[in-house]
Amino acid sequence: MSYKLLQSLFFAFFLFFSLSAYAQPPEGKGGKRLEALRIAYITEKLQLTPQEAQTFWPVFNEYQAKLKDIRKQGKLESLDDNSSDADIEKAVAAHFDAETKAIALQKEYFVQLKKILPLKKIVKLLKAEHEFKNRLLEHLRNRPNDGDDENPPPPPPPGRPRGRR
Repeated sequence: MSYKLLQSLFFAFFLFFSLSAYAQPPEGKGGKRLEALRIAYITEKLQLTPQEAQTFWPVFNEYQAKLKDIRKQGKLESLDDNSSDADIEKAVAAHFDAETKAIALQKEYFVQLKKILPLKKIVKLLKAEHEFKNRLLEHLRNRPNDGDDENPPPPPPPGRPRGRR
């Protein structure tokens, strides 16, 4: 078997494994598709070895699930113009508490990830997450609004020049 074929099979296997191991996937088909794209993007950017991938994805998925739970606690969507000052103050305090917990969680998982990945790959992970979010936002800004939020289109592939064709 060629190296390229083995690499493709490995990527497909770990993509499937990562999706099935993900603790709390987003709701709906669009969320699952988006999560699959994010995992593929991170996998491509990190170029994990089989051993790294086997230990990285369960830890990363656990981190993502905990982060999602923390962020739910700090949502401000329930506030509107009719909210009392006391409700606003309580919600904003909960938001700041959630952000503080999120930072503490990031620091905790940084320590765990250092046991699994070289520091350079951890930096690549941070950059890949940021790049994916930015590419997705850029793609959503540039797409026509067809009302199909249940199935969001994929972000542009990595490495594609922006603004030129």
